[in-house]
Amino acid sequence: MAEDTATATPEVTPEVTPEVTPEPTPEKPKEPLTRSEVRAEMLRENAEKRAASEKAEKEEGEKEGETLTAEVTPEGEKTAQEEESKGTTAEGEKPEGETEKPDGESEQSVTPEPIRVEIPEDHPLRTDQGASFLTAASPQEERQIRALLNATFTRRKDVDAKDAVIAERDALIAEYEQKDARREAHSTATQKWQGTPEYKASIERYNEIKETVGEEAATQYWKGVEAGFTELAQKEYDERMKVIETRNAEKQTHAAEAAGMAWAEEAYNRASVRVPEYIRNLPNYNAWFNEAIHSFDSELQLNHYPHLKDGDLEGAHQEFYRFLGARLAREQAVTKALRANTAAKDREGKTAATKA
Repeated sequence: MAEDTATATPEVTPEVTPEVTPEPTPEKPKEPLTRSEVRAEMLRENAEKRAASEKAEKEEGEKEGETLTAEVTPEGEKTAQEEESKGTTAEGEKPEGETEKPDGESEQSVTPEPIRVEIPEDHPLRTDQGASFLTAASPQEERQIRALLNATFTRRKDVDAKDAVIAERDALIAEYEQKDARREAHSTATQKWQGTPEYKASIERYNEIKETVGEEAATQYWKGVEAGFTELAQKEYDERMKVIETRNAEKQTHAAEAAGMAWAEEAYNRASVRVPEYIRNLPNYNAWFNEAIHSFDSELQLNHYPHLKDGDLEGAHQEFYRFLGARLAREQAVTKALRANTAAKDREGKTAATKA
């Protein structure tokens, strides 16, 4: 009997194939750029940088122009919507980016609180423009605004009183000049008429008609003679009145020029309160201001402000402030000064915040 034998299956260990990392194919060496390619690449990069810089400068300039115009525009002219949009948040909410301070730590305001300057009830700014107050950024500016309001109010009353006196005086002078011109014209016409041969012949004819026909017929004849004299006297009067009217027109022109200079001077004084000092100290500020005065006057002559009534000096001042602000915002030097002032305020704010 065959002996059963147990045949054991030998244990087979699988072969481990070693991991083969493919060798990287060496990159093909790049050929050096040609001069034209290098130049094209530099021009492209410069163009991109210049476009980005111009875009940023334009956006910043627009913001600065709005800021400058807002600084020149009187506070009383701001709309209620602008006032309501300043930092309004829902009750119990804090503006974005503001964190709560730990208990016991007092919050120190970097920017000083604005000072409200009330405008008197019967001041032209309130009665004519509807403004009830102006806002000062500092005590010094508050004193300037109050001085300006008081000076303007006093000058307005003085000017109105003087205008009334001048108008009454001018009416009396005009009446006197007309009477005097009529008297001189009659006297001159009489002398000229009596010295003519026609006058002597008319006297002889009058006496002849009176003796032959009668006094009534002679009177009718003399009325016809006087018609010629009246025509001569009227001619003399018209010549004198023409001289008087020319002289008065010249006076009115000089008065208008003086009034324009006075208005420009007052506008300059008012702008000295509204326009920031660092802009007024620029070398060309006076030239820009004078140019704005002439341009604004031209626009008034062209009736570009139809809502302004004759004699509405206060309304003209308000429109000029806006006009001046837009004019200054176009100047590169003003933009640079505005940037420098903004940067200085930022530095001061950071310094104050650090100390706090």
